[in-house]
Amino acid sequence: MIDDYIVQSLEVLNKIQCELDEYSKTKTSLIYPQKNEPKKGGPLKRISEQECKILLCHILLQKNVVFSLETPTVEKYSFTGNRNISGNLDLCIYEIRNNKYYRTNCIEYKAHNMRKTYKTDFQKLLHEQGNNYFIHILQSADNYTLCSLKEKKSKGKPVINKYLNDINDILKTTTDLNFNTITLYICVLSPFLIIKKKIHNSELTLSMNENDFFLDYCIKENSIIINNQNWELVKNT
Repeated sequence: MIDDYIVQSLEVLNKIQCELDEYSKTKTSLIYPQKNEPKKGGPLKRISEQECKILLCHILLQKNVVFSLETPTVEKYSFTGNRNISGNLDLCIYEIRNNKYYRTNCIEYKAHNMRKTYKTDFQKLLHEQGNNYFIHILQSADNYTLCSLKEKKSKGKPVINKYLNDINDILKTTTDLNFNTITLYICVLSPFLIIKKKIHNSELTLSMNENDFFLDYCIKENSIIINNQNWELVKNT
């Protein structure tokens, strides 16, 4: 059910207008703001993880699903090498059992591919109990953005390559992983694409194999074509 809500939110995300666009009554009332980028030719659309998070929250409110925002983690972490402290989860979903709240899903959002690593997000999602989610929004993609067997130093690592490196780094230092499942969602806005990969705790060993993570894809006629089955195709244009 939570997966359905996530996909719904991502589908609406693809329909959001921008402050720079001409007004249309057929679109959602949530819009992307503009940002000033004089070096790139003037104001541009600003996309962040906040829009997607708000859309999911709206659906959860409609469905009367209990959730919290910026939720402190149960476990403590040492992200900078200093003392262990609690982190924050972007969103946490709960079940009510015997009149008590129980965390069932931890969710972390990311936008763009500017970061060198997403390791802190995966540390939280792999160590916190629940069926957890990592949701990544990309404004656009080319034939290198998502995954590649041949990395180019001039372009940095593709996002799926980063995921694999981050998870394997965590597996090298700890085996105390409390999650039940983690589902990775990638949503590309242009050309529109939603893919996902679900990993069960029992599947993680000393390292994840790149053959299990590799995404074989190409872009043809403004559409992203998926050529293998390591990632599930949810939606595309």
